Amino acid sequence: SLSIEGPSSLAGDYILLLILADSTSGGDTNIPTGYTEATPQVSNGAIFSVFYKKTTVDNEAIPAITKPNGAVIRWAYVALVISGASPSAFINAIATSLVTSSVQVQHPAPQVTTTLDDCLIICIASSNNSMVFAESQGVGNVIYENGVRSSAAIRVDMTNQKDAGTSKTVVYNKNGTGRTIAATIAINNST
Repeated sequence: SLSIEGPSSLAGDYILLLILADSTSGGDTNIPTGYTEATPQVSNGAIFSVFYKKTTVDNEAIPAITKPNGAVIRWAYVALVISGASPSAFINAIATSLVTSSVQVQHPAPQVTTTLDDCLIICIASSNNSMVFAESQGVGNVIYENGVRSSAAIRVDMTNQKDAGTSKTVVYNKNGTGRTIAATIAINNST
């Protein structure tokens, strides 16, 4: 079955990197060596990037993530090790959404429609400002709150979706100002 492990991995696990960088003063995130970009980087004053890699050895090192390129002031990242994913098709569906208003209090993560049963649904809320995200509805298993950061924030929640179809709506309440990018990723089970 699918699970989020870490920080150690076994050969065949996947490493999922979630990186947020403030882009108001320029900057972007390079694709780490050996990783695949899961979705084009999205920006609204902050750039959010998703990268993944299937591990080939036990305890494969998670790449050192340093301040992204450009004159970036604020950034954050989370690295997740995912066990039990399909060896041939890691991501079933992915979607991102932007909030361009820095004062909007609620931000729904986008829904995805899965094509297979038993997917792991990962919901992410990220902001280019230090703030606390509180989930108001939807999934409820907090994996990470804030990750490794410098004046930015990432929150990750997960749940298993038994049947193929549209994922639940997850709405995050944010405490503070900042531009927000939310994402939902569906991971395929190995069975």
